[in-house]
Amino acid sequence: MTLEVACAARTHPLEQVCGDATVLVEDDQRMTCVILDGVGHGDKAHQVVRKLTARARAAATDDPAACLDALHREAQGTVGAAVGILQIDVRSRSLTYTGLGNTSARVFGGTPRRLVSRDGVLGTNKHSAPVQSLRLSMGDVVVLHTDGVASDFDRTGFPQLLVASAGFLAEAILERSARQYDDAACIVVKVVS
Repeated sequence: MTLEVACAARTHPLEQVCGDATVLVEDDQRMTCVILDGVGHGDKAHQVVRKLTARARAAATDDPAACLDALHREAQGTVGAAVGILQIDVRSRSLTYTGLGNTSARVFGGTPRRLVSRDGVLGTNKHSAPVQSLRLSMGDVVVLHTDGVASDFDRTGFPQLLVASAGFLAEAILERSARQYDDAACIVVKVVS
């Protein structure tokens, strides 16, 4: 399976630093995508996301549930964060997702699907988050985003969703759907073959 992936992020218009972040880690067997949204915005959110980004890189080869646990431990004593963890096994074409807080994951393609994040905040009130799995098909597009991106985009209002490059889509989603009062980040993964 060949994947095309791109990330984009925008800082709250009144801040100097972004409290949302993306992490991508690949090896021969899998790709792990982590999206982080520090509570609030500005310096405190940015600091917790920087700390969690480093931990996410180290824990990304773990399964998503173990990665979530590692991030929760790392976030203790901070303002906290929301997280979405998506792992794609390129050999089996399987996707595994877990999330805590206000992150979203959607799959567009033959059968559009929404993956569910559990309410909670890393570092404070982590609950067991469901781990969801599904099989990907050629042409599927996976979009993972923070709550700084409105979830109102779909194939009807965004006809390029299944045909444009991942890089174009990541930037276009933020251009069209980023909220003006928050940081925003998204990761787009296209199954090319």
